[in-house]
This record gives sequence, C-alpha cells and structure tokens, in this order.
Amino acid sequence: MLTDYIQPIYSEDYQVQGKPIYFYTGNDDELENFKIAIIGVLDYRGHIENCGCELGPNSIRKQLYQLHHFEVQLPIIDLGNILPGEKFSDTLVALKEVVKVLNSKNIISIVLGGDMSITLGQYQGLCQQDRPIDLVVVDERIVISEPKEDAETHESNYLYKIFTERPNHINDFKLLGYQTYFNHGRDIDILEEMQMGAFRLGELRDDMMSAEPLIRDADMLSFNISAIKSSDAPGYILANPNGFFSDEACQIMRFAGASDKLSSIGIYNYNPELDNRNITSIGIAQMIWYFIEGISIRKQDYPIVSEKNFQKFIINLESSVNEIIFLKSKKSDRWWFHIPIINTGNTKKKIYKMIPCSYSDYLTAVNNEIPEKWEKAFSRYN
Repeated sequence: MLTDYIQPIYSEDYQVQGKPIYFYTGNDDELENFKIAIIGVLDYRGHIENCGCELGPNSIRKQLYQLHHFEVQLPIIDLGNILPGEKFSDTLVALKEVVKVLNSKNIISIVLGGDMSITLGQYQGLCQQDRPIDLVVVDERIVISEPKEDAETHESNYLYKIFTERPNHINDFKLLGYQTYFNHGRDIDILEEMQMGAFRLGELRDDMMSAEPLIRDADMLSFNISAIKSSDAPGYILANPNGFFSDEACQIMRFAGASDKLSSIGIYNYNPELDNRNITSIGIAQMIWYFIEGISIRKQDYPIVSEKNFQKFIINLESSVNEIIFLKSKKSDRWWFHIPIINTGNTKKKIYKMIPCSYSDYLTAVNNEIPEKWEKAFSRYN
C-alpha cells in the first residue's frame, strides 16, 4: 500500500474544479488509468542550509492547480506527501518505493522536493527493472568527488552515490547549465573521463534547441531551481544573478515531456520562505504545465524496432570515417545518427547505436566535417 509511505492531501485545499486532477485517498486501485502522478517530499535534511524547502510542494500545488488547459487525455493523480522518516535515508527509501510502484504501472512521476539529494531516491525507484538509466541533471554546480567515509546523503555527494552504486545502472549522464566559476575543475574532468556530458549555461542559452537532443534519450530528469537566475526564481537560499530565464526552464521541461523514454522528473530546492510574491512557485507551476504539454505531443517515434517511419540520409566523408547515417522522423522531424559498434564477435552483422542529434549536425556532415557529437559518441561506445 502506498499509504505506508504517503500521506494523502485534500482537494478542498486547492482550486481544481473542472480539471483532470484527482487526489489519492489511500486505495491503490485508484492508480489505474492515470498517466501522471505528483508526489511531494517534505524533507530538507540533504541540504540543511536551505531549511524551508520541505514546504515547497504544497506551495507549488497552490499555483499549479490554478492553471487551465491541462491535457484531458492525461489524467493526473496527486498522491500527497512523503513525510520525513526517522532518518533521511528512510525518506529516500520511501520515495524509491513509490516511484518503483508508479514506474511498474507506466505512470510518469513528478517529484516535488525537498533538496537535490532526493534525486537519489527518485533514481533508485527507476532501477528496479534492471535496465540502464539515462539521467539528466539541470544544475549550475556539481560535486562528484568522493565524500568522507560513511557520510550521510547530501547535495554534495548524492551523485557520487549514484555513480558508485552496485550494481550500477547509469548508462549515460548529462549536466545541463553548469557555470564554470561554481565548479571545481576536477569534477568536470571526472565527467569527461567517464565520457559523460557537461554543457555550460552560455552554450545552451545561445541555442536552446540544442538542449532537445540532449534530453531526448533521458529516462529521468532532476532540476535544481538554483539553475534559474534569482530574478526569475528568488526562492532559494543561495541567490545567483545568472542562470536560465524562467521561459527557458519551461522550454527544457517541454523537451523532457516530449521524450518518449522519460518516466520521472524532480524539481528541487524551492524554498517558499524566501519566495518574493510567489514568483518561484508560479514559475515552477508553469514548468510542470509545459512538461505535461510535452507529454501530450509525444510521437512515439524512437527508432528502436523499425525505421520505416524515417527518412535515411547517408553522408559520405573524405576522412577515416567513410560515412555517417542520419535518420529523420517523418512524425516529428527529429534527427538521429547511427554509431557503428565495432563487433568483436564472429558474426558479420553490423550493430548500431542510435544517438539523438540535430539538423545542424546533419549540415556539419554535409559540409564534410565529422560532428563533434558523433565523434564523442563513437569514442564512448567503441
């Protein structure tokens, strides 16, 4: 029973009339026929400096449920809140179990925290099916280096725990929007050594569409509200004048919603005690709205089984790479390219990995240049 982990909330506290939003009352049979579930996590112990962020989920709900034009074909169930466990690790286990149940029923989870370390419980909930996980984190800073022995889970070590967990399920990791002056060079170097991706704020803001292929393969996304500039999201303990604009954050969330693979998002570190005129909670509510809109436009065109719904383009190059094969979806106009996997077995069958890319990568190849994204992917998988 989810009530072992969840405390339901009451619809009377929110403006939900005429919207496809329902509130969990404690009967697990209620989960049938829902596409999206919202979960609050009322714990701040992974970032005690931001005490007050545990109050964030209910403040976000008040703004979210005032919005209109939710997609009626995507009914939403609000499960309520996970209360703080005796230890912070108990809170993470509770979230893991809730996400696990939702994922088994193909229900997309929206987790509202709490701090970024709650990402660990969200991630562990998706690991129960023993499949590789592609994780995207939106954050202006990152810490991966090894923590002190027996250290409690914290914002400064949750990623280390994800990367070193055994068995390990991380297939790919991407950090979006980092700001160089906040990050120790060793952490970015560690990502490069692991052949994971880190993309600077300025690089993405120059072309926000470049973020779409980076998110398209994600199974889950974790968004630190501190990645948004403080004028657009003042509800965080460490004010930062630089970051994404709120409309750019909404664009990222729409990309995430449109990802055919993505099954869970988390939005963390919002502190309503610091929020000037509810600007941050309104912005987060709109991010969630755009995420739901993204789900409503999913094309189910990820080319896993058949390529019949794709146009194929073979680009011959005057280099050691003889050719690059691109696929363009007839449904969504999105692009992928083939990465040939060097086969060490006896079979002569060619094996390829599909990598999301953009039209600009195709144009780079047309101009007889190897796209940087292709080179990095080839190096990683061979």
